[in-house]
Amino acid sequence: RGSAVPGGGSWGIPADFDRAGFLTAAKANYIKLQQAWDSGDLAELSEFTSNDMFIELTHELRARGGQSKTEVVTLDAELLGIESTADEHIASVKFDGTLKVDGEVERVSEVWNLAKPVRGGGWVLAGIQQIA
Repeated sequence: RGSAVPGGGSWGIPADFDRAGFLTAAKANYIKLQQAWDSGDLAELSEFTSNDMFIELTHELRARGGQSKTEVVTLDAELLGIESTADEHIASVKFDGTLKVDGEVERVSEVWNLAKPVRGGGWVLAGIQQIA
């Protein structure tokens, strides 16, 4: 059971939701997006991101210049909840792990907001929140 959220949606995880399958796909997409980011592959990034997120990432890529090399060493994912409105479902997934970026080890702890239209379409990255 979810609690009410602003906008008339509900927050929680439906009992029949395939949590394990969703998290497996979310982790695979995290790695694919990291590879697309490293190589600056805009076509790949656009497949997995909302329009707003894609625009933000392309601006960051231009500012970065060049390519980078990221290896996902460890990655844990936790489904925090799903909010549903009349138009879309939004799932929040917390990722914790270790990356090796250009040879430097970095801890990652962030929440990805994934959105999916109620009527057709797949999950896309709609936002990222860094956890301090």
